[in-house]
Amino acid sequence: MAISTKALLLALISVVVSPFLVWIEIVALLFADMVTYEPANPLWVKVTAVVAVVLIAALALALPVTALVTGKRARSAIGSTEIVAADAWKAVASQVIAVVVIALVVAAQVYFILMAAGVCSLGGC
Repeated sequence: MAISTKALLLALISVVVSPFLVWIEIVALLFADMVTYEPANPLWVKVTAVVAVVLIAALALALPVTALVTGKRARSAIGSTEIVAADAWKAVASQVIAVVVIALVVAAQVYFILMAAGVCSLGGC
């Protein structure tokens, strides 16, 4: 399988998986909020809940970033070898898709940070 095909496949998978991970993150964020608010919970439980939210956020961002990097490598390989135009199209398409997914995930992360700071809520800012 060509590297441009792998990049496009990663980008398309990130379109499906990243929103699902963002949804899981919002559920984990609400759970972490309940856990950290309760004074009876020990510190290690509160830290574990917050770390779980951060890890889910990192995972939601890791897949489209990997697709972006793989697309960049595919475009570099296209410049150095004789590769068909379809592979060049796949490399560019994977980068465009990855950038859109990254922008949406980062926007969600900013909103979640504003929610944690108390500026926004599920109803809006």
